[in-house]
Amino acid sequence: MPDITATIVAEATPPGRGGLSVVRLSGAKSLEILHQIFSPRTTAGPWNSPRQLVLGQFLDAKGLPLDVGLAVFFASPASFTGEDVVECNLHGSPAVVEAVKRACVSLGARPALPGEFSFRALLNGRAGLLEFEAANEMASFETALQARSGGIAAAGGLRSRIEAVRSKVLELAAAWEARIEFPEDIATEKGTTAQNELAAAKEDVSNLLAGSRASRPLRRGWRVAICGAPNVGKSSLFNAILQRERALVTPHPGTTRDILEETIDLQGLPVILLDTAGVRDSDDPVEKLGVERGLEAARGADGVLLLYSKESGWRREEESLAASLGDKVIALVETKCDLDSGADKAPPPSEMANFSISNLTGDGLSRLMDHVAAWALGMLPQEAPLLLNERQIAALKRAEEGFAEAESSFSSGYTEEVALAAIGDAIRAIDDLLGKRPPEELYDLIFSKFCIGK
Repeated sequence: MPDITATIVAEATPPGRGGLSVVRLSGAKSLEILHQIFSPRTTAGPWNSPRQLVLGQFLDAKGLPLDVGLAVFFASPASFTGEDVVECNLHGSPAVVEAVKRACVSLGARPALPGEFSFRALLNGRAGLLEFEAANEMASFETALQARSGGIAAAGGLRSRIEAVRSKVLELAAAWEARIEFPEDIATEKGTTAQNELAAAKEDVSNLLAGSRASRPLRRGWRVAICGAPNVGKSSLFNAILQRERALVTPHPGTTRDILEETIDLQGLPVILLDTAGVRDSDDPVEKLGVERGLEAARGADGVLLLYSKESGWRREEESLAASLGDKVIALVETKCDLDSGADKAPPPSEMANFSISNLTGDGLSRLMDHVAAWALGMLPQEAPLLLNERQIAALKRAEEGFAEAESSFSSGYTEEVALAAIGDAIRAIDDLLGKRPPEELYDLIFSKFCIGK
């Protein structure tokens, strides 16, 4: 566990070149250090006007002019960490950032450890563990819906649901304790009542886990494979959706050998497109391996766009491929609809979603992508998506196991007294989820995995 009495410093923005970099200080010496590294343009400095940006000159460890920027001071306890906090807004030069950090260290600060700002904020009661985990994870989100779901958790929405479950379980345990200690004073139908109470608490946890499972694609992205025979326009569709030449396109069959992956933001949804090799029998060992890998990727995807060409129509090859992919197929896509196919060709199955597109002109493409977005949204729970991380899921599973063990006790003919031990395990699991642990365990288990400067 880090020394929480020291003043710490770190870059709060991603390292590297950019328009702006922020160096953050937190601790008792923050304001004293700011006085020595910052010279305001006016007589009033940040120390005179907390929470207001002040223009001035930053100085290096030797007191020499270094950069012109903005400084802001947040007085304890109204700051991110609950301590005195200073933020230095600098030009995005790695050399400038390092010089300011060195100056701060020479004046009594030390480099912050990963997650140490958030850890101090937790210890000072600025928010709960689940909010800090959500805020840290939001940095990796790439779409609007991911950010909104993460924002719900960061604002306390997830914690309120977990706290409600914890309160119900504590009430359940207290009622059981009372019935055990004072059986003559509390009229009850022991077995039935206890099992009903247990079932209600277990259902709450199971619903949280089910919501997390249903929301999992929102965290990792929906994997959608583009499949079909050679030269039906798979790579062309891949490029058209991306609006750039990502995949090599030629008139020669078998051009695509490996699987190409790209993530897109589709109406706020993260969708991972897979461009796969054209499916056909081949004597070329490399192409054959590419076909096998493509089929394996399609079977492991969340959904498949099965392409066929207007030139050839729906053939036995597409029929066989559709049968092998089963319910993975979310749409049948006729490509090259801008071409004159000549004689009428066999149509695809009418019971499946059918789309006709031109990769060349873009006709039909938006309708197809609307369908993919609607399909992905349909896989999410109707209530707000629940983005739990692996630690949180593991804790809820331990709670669920505790309830299952308590149910087993009743099934075996034991009383509430025996089942209470398992309920205690469930409560401890929920407490772990909420971060009700000694501070040193919390830092080692969770905050040490955060970004430096967070």
